[in-house]
Amino acid sequence: MVRTLAQLREVIELNPLGPVASDGSKQFVAFLSAEHDPAEVERMTQAVAGTGDEVHAHGREIYLWCPNGIHKSPLAKTTMGKRTGTVATVRNWNTVTRLAAMIDEEFR
Repeated sequence: MVRTLAQLREVIELNPLGPVASDGSKQFVAFLSAEHDPAEVERMTQAVAGTGDEVHAHGREIYLWCPNGIHKSPLAKTTMGKRTGTVATVRNWNTVTRLAAMIDEEFR
């Protein structure tokens, strides 16, 4: 999913997981091709209840915190794009912030 530098900066600024996410390799952003389906986000939230994982959605992004790693998360069993009715790609927080820095540096 393509995002402009301004959109990528907004994703970073809106990060609802800042207070809890302590490891960028275990924090993720799912970039969706269209607005998320609130019912599917609620289903994902229910799936991780009591696991320590967190799910937050905003517009065309879903923020994920998987402190035990994505592979041990109930979210690993979901096909996010199909579940949200969109096409999705997921990147960890380290990659998201690194991409923004690289793009910013390139266009200075």
